[in-house]
Order: sequence, then structure tokens, then C-alpha cells
Amino acid sequence: MTTSFKMPLLKKTQILALRNAAVAVPAENVTTGTALLRAYLSTCSWCKRLQQFHNWNRYYKHDVLCRQGQFVYASTRPQIYMACSDNKKNSNCTEESPANSRMRDDVKKSTVKPGDFAKRGASSSSSSSSSSFVTDQQKKEELRKTTCILDAWEQTESTKKKFKKKKRELDVELLVTESGMFGPQEVVSKFIAHFSNRKTVKNIEKQTKTKKNFPKVIKDPPAFIDTKKIFHQVGESLDFHQVENELEVAYQEEKEEEKDLLEIKTLDLKSDLRKLLEYGIGGEQITAELLAYVDACLYIGDLDTAFLTLKRALLKWSNSKIDFRKNRLKVHVSVYNLLLHAYASDKTHLRRIYSLLEMMEEAGYSEVEPDAESYAALLECLGRDAEGRRDEIQMCLTTMESKGINPDCMFTKCTLKEESKNYMLKAIRTVSDEYVPPTPTDESDYSAVLLEDLSRKYGEKQSYVNPYAGEVTPEQLMNHLEEQIKREEEGIVEVDSVLQLTPGQLEGHKKAKPKLKEIEKQFREVLLKAIGERRDELNRGFKRQSVYSLNIAVFLSLLSDQQYVELLMKEIRSFLTIIEDKHYTLSWFELQLGEMVHRQYTKEVKKKRNILEDTKTLYADYVKVYTSKTMAQPNHRKTWLALQDKHGIDRNNNYDIVCYWPREIIKQIGQQLRSIIFEELKVDTKKGFVPAFRTFYKKFGFVTEQHIKADENLTRLFRQGYKMHFDTFKLPMLVPPLPWTSTKSGGMIHDQVNLVRSNDSRPVDKRIQARPSSEMLPSLDTLTALGACSWKINEPILDLALKIFREKGDMTLDIPYLPSSYPPLPKIDKTMSKRDRREAFQKREKMVKEQSENYSLWCTELYRLSIANMFRNDVFWLPHNMDFRSRVYTVAPFLQHMGSDLTRGLLMFGTGKHLGPRGLDWLKIHLINTTGFKKRSSLKERLIYANELLPEILDSADNPLEGKKWWRSSDEPWQTLACSMEIAKAIRSPNHEEFISHFPVHQDGTCNGLQHYAALGRDQAGAKSVNLAPSPVPCDVYSDVTELVEKEREADAAKGNEIAKVLEGFVSRKVIKQTVMTTVYGVTPYGAKLQILRQLTELEGFPHKHDKEAAKYLAEKTFKAIRNMFKSARRIQDWFIQTSVAVSKVCLKPMEWTTPLGFPVIQPYYKTTKYNIKDGSKKSVKLIKPNAVKQKNAFPPNFVHSLDATHMMLTSLYCLEAGITFVSVHDCFWTHPCDVEIMNKICREQFIALHNQPILSQLSEELCEKYGFSEREASKNPSIAHLNGILRRVPKKGNFALEKVKKSEYFFS
Repeated sequence: MTTSFKMPLLKKTQILALRNAAVAVPAENVTTGTALLRAYLSTCSWCKRLQQFHNWNRYYKHDVLCRQGQFVYASTRPQIYMACSDNKKNSNCTEESPANSRMRDDVKKSTVKPGDFAKRGASSSSSSSSSSFVTDQQKKEELRKTTCILDAWEQTESTKKKFKKKKRELDVELLVTESGMFGPQEVVSKFIAHFSNRKTVKNIEKQTKTKKNFPKVIKDPPAFIDTKKIFHQVGESLDFHQVENELEVAYQEEKEEEKDLLEIKTLDLKSDLRKLLEYGIGGEQITAELLAYVDACLYIGDLDTAFLTLKRALLKWSNSKIDFRKNRLKVHVSVYNLLLHAYASDKTHLRRIYSLLEMMEEAGYSEVEPDAESYAALLECLGRDAEGRRDEIQMCLTTMESKGINPDCMFTKCTLKEESKNYMLKAIRTVSDEYVPPTPTDESDYSAVLLEDLSRKYGEKQSYVNPYAGEVTPEQLMNHLEEQIKREEEGIVEVDSVLQLTPGQLEGHKKAKPKLKEIEKQFREVLLKAIGERRDELNRGFKRQSVYSLNIAVFLSLLSDQQYVELLMKEIRSFLTIIEDKHYTLSWFELQLGEMVHRQYTKEVKKKRNILEDTKTLYADYVKVYTSKTMAQPNHRKTWLALQDKHGIDRNNNYDIVCYWPREIIKQIGQQLRSIIFEELKVDTKKGFVPAFRTFYKKFGFVTEQHIKADENLTRLFRQGYKMHFDTFKLPMLVPPLPWTSTKSGGMIHDQVNLVRSNDSRPVDKRIQARPSSEMLPSLDTLTALGACSWKINEPILDLALKIFREKGDMTLDIPYLPSSYPPLPKIDKTMSKRDRREAFQKREKMVKEQSENYSLWCTELYRLSIANMFRNDVFWLPHNMDFRSRVYTVAPFLQHMGSDLTRGLLMFGTGKHLGPRGLDWLKIHLINTTGFKKRSSLKERLIYANELLPEILDSADNPLEGKKWWRSSDEPWQTLACSMEIAKAIRSPNHEEFISHFPVHQDGTCNGLQHYAALGRDQAGAKSVNLAPSPVPCDVYSDVTELVEKEREADAAKGNEIAKVLEGFVSRKVIKQTVMTTVYGVTPYGAKLQILRQLTELEGFPHKHDKEAAKYLAEKTFKAIRNMFKSARRIQDWFIQTSVAVSKVCLKPMEWTTPLGFPVIQPYYKTTKYNIKDGSKKSVKLIKPNAVKQKNAFPPNFVHSLDATHMMLTSLYCLEAGITFVSVHDCFWTHPCDVEIMNKICREQFIALHNQPILSQLSEELCEKYGFSEREASKNPSIAHLNGILRRVPKKGNFALEKVKKSEYFFS
């Protein structure tokens, strides 16, 4: 009986025996030989390191590198094996046997003649007739011909087709003639003889200690090993069918990759990604690089370099032997337009403009055909000498007309400066003096169907309530504006640490100051000289090149040398003064340096264009409107645009300030600056001058990363002499952020904030720019409204947190322990027993991990509390941006309302409002919500419970550390304590209705992801479980699922299931809550098992030896219960998964869709596969295609996230119209206590309005338009037909009535 073969169980000597057995297997038993050799290769560390040999035939080629000996005959010529691969497609042979390899080598090297080879085979087989071997003259001639063919095929590519057919025929013949060369008995006898009278095991093991010696050990196996027994044991233990099936899967995967390459070529016309260009640089990538490079060249005034680089890029393949006429490098028209507009500013550059237009015409592709902006640049240049260029202007207009380009669109669609438009108009009027340019249409109104009612309401009003008018005056804001601009210009802000320094530390601080000044002076001098030398070196290297490349020296010329020095010194100071350095990998440090250059360059461009001065002028009027209780415009974006028109400032002046810099460019800049720091900066030590910075390798799991580390003395000196340093954008703002007036303008005053936060936002940016601007307005107005909300610090909470943090810390309150309080690590003594040492080592390892995690949390808390302490007396603002799904986040990472329980407890609204009649009740209900004590109780019962607890609440507010400490038992203790203090102030005020409260009250959705699924599928049972339907008390989906799981467990226990019996009394809401919550977000069974396992390990009294079995059992039962409760939702999720799999596999595209408010979403999950170009050029291409697994797993949760983001945006915009404050943490909405009921009404109305849209039908139509094929194509290809069917297969809905949500008290509560 055969069993599965587990190679790692074999010893080294057995592996060697297995190798020899595999090579000696007779040709007629190809399956056995293949399985044995593959099993051996699976144990070979050399083979594992060379995973590029996907094809098993190539493993034979590689095997000669790993072994030597009597039975080694594998060929080293890869071409032979490529021929064998071709032959396999036309023969029944599954593999090339070792005997055939031996025959090829012997014939090629002329070590034996074909006849001798046949005689040797005849003499070695006692059971076969000599007539079955290669003995006649005709076969000998065929073998000689084979050698010639192989030689010719190897020498020149041109003979490949000529000999291909003949070579295949001869390969088949050779594979047939070698059969029967060895008999099974002869194999065993030779195998045993080979292992006789050899060296000992000790010598072999000595040689196998190093990998490079491993190939040499095969000659001398030990004498006493029973090799015959091993040979038979190995053969019996192999499950050949299983091995062959596994290898067939691997082979099919390789074929799929090759098939993908062909599919890309056939589907290229439908794809938006350019995947097959030299060195893996796609069309989008090369366009982004050229845009950044040309923009930089234009800034420094080097137009010739920009033109030359573009020309070289287009001629990149000119010397290649490949015919790339169909795959020529395609550069987007935006690169040409950028250069054309630069030349258009001077009439003497007209010839260059014509040259660029000719280059575009010669390309012959739609992507590079001159568009309206191209001809606008030509007309602008002609307009500068209009009288003398009349014929050329007429020709230009005629050409435009023939291509369907109307002059009107140049004035309405193109983003041009007023000066450019004036010269264009002058040129056109030279030919047609009656021409009047159209008035630009106002695209500042919404176009989304969901906002038609909002637009109607705005049209009916003459003035609008400003909910953010507060306690700050315009004068105060203008004073803070100067400080904010100063911070943004410097880029780095000093923050005092909240740690209390000892007298010794204060003394060290004083002594360190003069030393630091001297060291910084030396560093600046060295860096100033090194930057100039590095730029000159790069320029010299670039001049020697005659092919396409980007000269990084251009990016090192954008700023002055002194500015680069200051940027480097700021980053060095930030690195040396930061307490936690776990994020400083080498690649991350390089990106930081490159991004600093980009941010500073953006600021310089703003100064050059007078954008900063214009902003100051507008801001002086804007703060007057911001602090006013009413506004003439419906929102802050329209207010800013109206002020631009009032002051005559061009709206386009702030559009596309600088081109996007791709990550590759940023990293190359960072690499140059990093190398300057590492090579030039030295510090004086006792050992002499040593580098100030060095690298080291650190392993995290299976990943090894290169980190940077500074000299310890230098680090100690900087930390003694300086405060903590933070990038400006990581801190809150002292003034309201700029309104988002376009996708490129908004957020901080002088610094640049990206609309979409992503490592590579190019795909999203491209789709955003392609959409009408009106479709992006809801997203922009939401970001503006959220950022306009002011904040302040809750000082009593901050003081209490600082006291606990400074003393020791308290993990029950999520304040990490001080590093000085860590217990010492256990010592490992040589006198300890082996078992004790092992236990001590495990305990030590566990403690090191826990202390490292605690230290990381402690550092984060130090940063957060230090920043909060810095802003304790200020009102501040938090600018927002979004991710690729349109989910909104704050730009500042440390102090923000999306943080921990303590962070939320620290924050209050900067603007206060009277509590009113119901405000105090909502404060009390919010207090009970934060405790988690009454989740299944009605709001009325929660209010009664709060009144009963009033003595404990007041005691907590008055004596948080010395009293009864009731607040510490809460689920969210800091928010509970903050709310207790607010209630105490309100109760003790003369009239609580007149009490001005700054406290935010939260309304949280009930498992919001499942709410959206239930609404999409109109799932009756699911809607009830997540409170979409009215109910006297709130339903708890987690408790409902727990009850179903417990019923299943009881039934299984009754049937005798041991795990079900063990789990009795341990199936709780807490154990399965996370799994239920993340099911909607695509958690896998394995992930669910880990989630439940984590909860079980923390249970007291549970027999932990059953942890894994119990976790697996509960995960299965939880999935089953959710499927039964949310049937429609599950069908929708299955459809999402099937759709994403089909799109990724057939179309090789990422999943894309548009939210109901018009935001384009594209999933940024890709993988890169390298392919060699088989043309003799030794070049390769990288196929960039979607990562099908990530696309599949991420589509369901990302689509739901885009829906909850849409719901939040709708609620935000309607709350702004209602004149109430609104902020959110995704599906948790915040407002003042007096406005909770208004927000709740709007929240429910907008949820109904959202899901009354045919979301799934619209998604199906959009996906069909993007990814679908015609019926004719589908009839020819089953895969395409299957894709079309899935895209049109919209899941059926249930019968739940969405209008019931209006009456659901606990939908958001």
C-alpha cells in the first residue's frame, strides 16, 4: 500500500541514495524516474534557490550543478531542453530521461561513438535483445544529423524555423531508440555496486556542512548503508499518482502565465494598462516619469534637455532587432502638451512646436494625437506674432476642424492661464475678427441624482447657516495664519516632550548644546560641498550617454544647494531625536528624503507664481465669512471661488501646481541624497573618524529588511540637546484648512496635500481627471466640511492622562508602562539543565516580544500626549483626505478623533452649543453607550439606568483616581470619564438647557457592513438583526449569531462530539464578535479560526489543549449561522467574488467601479511577472497584471466601504445644509448633544435614498461596459461567454421595505 511521500523525513544519506536511484531508473519506467528525481530535487537547497526553473525538464539541466558521480549524465545545454519541451507537445513522452541526456552528451562530446553507446547498453542488459538497440548505420547517421541540427540551432536564430520540424522528429526518434537500455535488475545491481567500499558517514556529513560543497559529496556514500533496502523503501513510500497530480498543477500554473502574455496581446486594445514595454516600464509609468522630468527641466529653464529626453524615449527601440512597430513606446499626449505650452511662451520657439507636432503625427496612435490643448499651444505661439502668421493660423484652424476640434473647447475645457487665452483669441481674430469666445459654464453645482434635492434647497435660500462660526475672531485667525505658514515653510515643528527631566538630564541638555552647534556646522559644510559635486558627477555621466535615461541631477537643481542642506539637516535631526526608530528602513528613509524635496519644490513653485500671496489675500476675507453665523454661499468651496472672482484671481492658477512625481523618481532622488549622507558625514570617536550612519539587516518573520542606524554617541547627543521634531503635516493646523476647490487644491495653506492617500495614486488620479469636475464636487465638499470643524483639548482628561503616563502607566486604561519599569530578563546559566535552559529561553523570548510591543505603544502615546499638551490652549483644525475607496481620514496621524479611546476622550468641539431641552438626556445615553453595559436595552431604559448611576458618575468626575473609580469598569473608560465630567458640569450649572457644551455625542451603526448588505439584498431576517427594522429594543446581531452557534453546539454535544462538549459554557458573544464583524469584509475560514483562537486563549478555565480544534469548530458554525441569517447578503457577496475572479482572469484588469456620488474607485492590487524576449537581445519585459487573489478577496469589502463612505458624505452635506456640526469616524457619526435628533433623521433619510438607487443593476451595467465583450466574441470563447454571463447575473432581492428604516430607533444609536 502506498503512502504520501514526505521528503523532509529522510536523512542526508537517504537523500543521496534517492538521487542516485532516480538517475539510474530505466527508460521504460519514466514515471518512476520522474517522481524519484523530482522528490530528490524538492530536498535540494540549490534547486529551491533557483525557482525560476519552473519547467521540470530544466531541473534535469540544473541537476548537473547539484551532483556528480557515475550516474550523472544530465545536459548543461539549455537549448536541448527547450527543444525537448517543444517535442513534448508532439509526442507521448512526458519527460526526457537521464539516458537520453547521456546519449546527447556522449554524441556531442565524442567521448564514445554511437555504436559504442549501443554496445554498452547491450552488455548491460541480460534480458533484452541487441536488435532493440541502436545498431544499424541509419540510426548512427540520424544521431550525427541531430548533433549538427542542435549546433546550427544554437549558433544562429535564423536557422531555428528551418530545422524546427526536423529536430522534433529526430527528438522523438531518439527518445524511442533509448528505451530498454537498462533492465530493472541491472539498475539495482549497479546501484548497490556503486555504494560498496566507500568512505564513512562522518566524512560525508563534514562535506555537506556548507552548501557549496554539497554537489561534491555524491561520489563517496558510506559503505554500510543498505542501499538496496533504501531504494525499495523510497519506491514503496512514493504515491506516484499524488506526486504527478501536484506537479501537473504546477505545470498548468506555468502554462497559465504564458497564456496571460498572449491574452494581454489580444486584449491590449481594451486595456487601460500598458504592460508590454521594455524593462517593465508601462505607458502610464513612462508618462508619469517624463511628465515629472519635463516639468523639472522647464522649471530650471532647460527646455533643450526636456526635448532631447523625450526624443530619446521615442527612439528607445530604434536599434533593436525586434519589430516593435506594434508595441512601440507610447507616450501620452500630456507630456507633449507640457513641452508645447513651455515653447508657446516665446514666439522664437515656433519651429520646435512644429517639430513636436510632427513627432506626434508620426507616432500614429490615438494616445498621442494632438488634442485641443496641443493646438491651443500652437495658437498661443502664433498669436504672439499674429500679423505675420496669418496663413499658418488659418492652416491650424483648418486642421483642427478636420479633426473635429472646435476652438470653443479650448476656452471651456482646457486649463489655461488668462495670458495664454488672450494670445489664442488674438490669433483666431486675425482670421475671424468676429469670433467671440464662449463664457465658461459654471460647473460648481452637483450633478449626482442623490443631491438633486439638496441643490433644490440651496436654490430656495438667500443665506445659509454657518455651523462652524465659533469663539475665534478673524484677527486671531490671521495672527495664527502667519505662524501656520511659518511652520509649513520650515517643514519641521519642535515639540516639547511631556516626560519630566531629571536634574542630571537638564545638565546634560545644557552641555550638549554647544557640541551640537559645532557638529551641525561641520555637517552643513560637508553636505554643501558634496551636493554640488554629486550634481556635477551626474551631469557628466548623463552627457556621455546617447540613449534614453533620466538625469537625476535635474531634480537636484530645483532648489538651491543651501536648501538641500537644510532639508537634509532637518531629516537628520528628526531621525536622531525621534525615540522610536522601527520605521526607519533604508527604503523608507530614501522615500522620506525624496518626498521632502518634492514638498519643498511645490512650495517654491507657489512662491514663484505668487500663489502664496494670493492665498493670504483671499484668506483675509475668507476668515470673515468663516467666523460669521451666516454665509452668502451654500458652502465654503463656493465661498472661496466667489472670493477668487471678486479679487480677479485666475481659478486655474492653483491647478496642477506641479506634476505628480512617481514613486520611482522620488526613490532615486532619495537614494542620491542618502548616499551623500552615508558617504560624507563622519563623527570623531576614540577609534578615529567613523561614518555617522550605517545600515544593518533585521528580520521580521520571513522578510529581511535593511535598516539604518546612527552612531550611538551622536544619537545620545542629539536627544540630549533637542526636542522631538515632527513633520508639519503630521500636526493639526492653527487655522481652518483651505477649501477643496479642485482635486489638486485644498487642505494646508502652503504645503501640498494629496486628495487620495496611496503609495501610487496614478491610476485613481488618471480616472479622477477623466471625469467631469461636477462629479467630484460632493467628495470635495465633504472633505472641506469635515476639515472646517474646529477642535480643542479636554484639559482635565489630558492632565489625568499625563499623571498616569509619567508615574508608571496603566494597561487597563490603554496607557503603556514606562520602559524603566520593565522587569529584568531571565538569565540563562550554563549550569542549568537542557530543559531549564529551553524554558528560560522561551520565557526570555516572550518577554522581549512583549516589551518591544509595549515600547512601541509607549512611544506612540508619548507623541500623542506631547502634541496634545502643545495644543492645550489652542483651537485647532484637522484637514482631511481620502483613500482609493473614498473613505475619509485625517491627514494628521497622532492627534485625531479616529484614534484610540484616550484620543477621543481628549478631544472636544472648538465651537460650543446650548444643550437645549434634550441635550442632557443624550449626554446620559451616550455615557451608557460607552460603558457597554446596556447593549440590549432601550434608550429609555439606558436613560433610567444613567439617572440611577448619577452618584457614581459624579464621583468619577470629581475623584477619578481616589474615588470609587466606577468609570474604569467601562468598555471605553476615557470617553466615559470625559462624559461624566461634562454631565457633572451641566447638572451643576444654573440652567442645564443654557449650558454651552463642546462635547461630541456619537451615533454608531449596528455592524454597518451587514446593514448595507441587508439593504442591498432587501434581506428580511438580516435587516431585523442589524436594526434596519423597527424594534422596541435593539437587536444585537452578535448575540443572535451566538445563540444559533450555541444551539448547533448543543445538538452536536448530544450526538457525542467531544469538542462540542468541551465548549460548553464558553460560547459567548465576545468569542465570535470579531468573526461576525469581519465576515462582511471577506474574512477567510483560516482568518476566522485565528480570531476565535485569540479569544479562546484568553479565557480562564478553558482547557487550552483543545484551543485549535475548538477554534476551527466555532469558525465553521459561525459561518453557517451567518449564511442562514443573511441569505441574500451571501448571494451578493458570492456574486462579487465571482465577478472579480472572472474579470481578473479573462480581462487581466483590476476591479473598477463608480460610487453613487461619482467617485471612481480602482483597486490597486497588482503583481509583476518577468518574461525574457526570445530574440537574442537578452532583454526582458515585465507583465504588470492584477493580483487575482487580492482582487477577489478585496472587492466585496471595498465595495461596501465605498457605500458606507457615500452614506457618510450624503449625511455630511445635508447636515451642513441643516446648519449643524458633523464629523465622522467612518460609520460612527458625531455632533453636538442638542443636534443628535436632527442628525439621526438625516442619517436615516440618506440611507434610504442611497439604497433606493438600483445600485447592483448600475454596477452590473458599468462592469459590462468596462469588461464585457460582444456576443460574437463570446460565441468563439467560452471564457468570455462565462464572463458576460456573470456580469449580467444580478442577484435577486428579498422583500424588506426600506422605508422602515425611518422608524428604526436603533439603526444608528
